[in-house]
Amino acid sequence: EQEQDILDLTASAGDLGAWVLGVACPRGVRREMNLTLSNAVSIAGKVTAFDDSPMPGVLVQAVRADAPPRKAGSLTTPGLIATTTTSS
Repeated sequence: EQEQDILDLTASAGDLGAWVLGVACPRGVRREMNLTLSNAVSIAGKVTAFDDSPMPGVLVQAVRADAPPRKAGSLTTPGLIATTTTSS
């Protein structure tokens, strides 16, 4: 069985952008993806503990307020707009 990496891809041009999460890419194999760019989302801020110390490695997600709830047993987040991880 060939080893593969799971990647999150992003593309942007000006104010347009797109994300594709969880793309399987076998090592040593070329993989093409077609992305449709739409209005980009930008999240700015900081994630801190109760003592105001920074919290690196925290998953932050932007989700549409009008998105339907997640289905039981599903790992997919309906209405997911953007995902990032905090840095130190």
